[in-house]
Formats: sequence, C-alpha cells, structure tokens
Amino acid sequence: MSPAHFARAFKQATGVAPHQYLISLRLDRTRAALLQGTAISEAALMFGFSDQAHFSRAFTKKFGVTPGSLVRASRPR
Repeated sequence: MSPAHFARAFKQATGVAPHQYLISLRLDRTRAALLQGTAISEAALMFGFSDQAHFSRAFTKKFGVTPGSLVRASRPR
C-alpha cells in the first residue's frame, strides 16, 4: 500500500488525516500530563512539541483554552 493510498483510506475511515490524528493524540496526552501537575514546557517536550508557541496554538485550537489557563483552573484553591 502506498503512503498516499494509506492516507486516503485512513482519512476515509476516521475523518481526519493521519498527521492530524497524531497531533490530536499528542495533545490529548499532553493535556492529561498537565492535569497531573507536569510543567507546561516539560509536557510539551515530552510529547514532541519542540516549539512552545506552536504547542500553545495547537492546544488552544483543540481545547479552547490556553495550556496556562487549564493548569490554573485545575489547581486546588
């Protein structure tokens, strides 16, 4: 199976391109790490986001809040 054929079949089956699926999966795992108390920069690097600005934009686009806002909201008062 060629890479192009795989990408088409994957998108047809899941509704998203393989690359977008992987980014979404990494963002989900990063969010879980943040909720467990991992520092934002550490969590971003752990899941392959070497550019903090890119990570923050992608995170905000998916979840509707910035990583910092999520961390602040999840802290006990």
